Amino acid sequence: MNPRTGRALSATAAGHRKTEFTLHWRMQKFGFRIQTSAGMTVDNLVIHGVDQQQAETKLRQMYHRCTILECRVVDDLPRGDGTDLEGAISLIMERQKKS
Repeated sequence: MNPRTGRALSATAAGHRKTEFTLHWRMQKFGFRIQTSAGMTVDNLVIHGVDQQQAETKLRQMYHRCTILECRVVDDLPRGDGTDLEGAISLIMERQKKS
């Protein structure tokens, strides 16, 4: 019992372990092009979601009464971090060979 409020403590607050199951969903990026209720067009609006419906729900929480003009799945291709020295050298060598 919580001495301050007089309420019973939850199982986790009382020190008991609570078993939790964690489901790992693959989050996707969805790219939207919308028209706001004021008439402005917003391009390249990227929102994460498990599916398109969840992404649209998040979108509508931020932009009330917006019109979705376009929705697409954004490919999440891994990019180099720009420090790939070997890749940069081979690119320079290829361009020099063509010249």
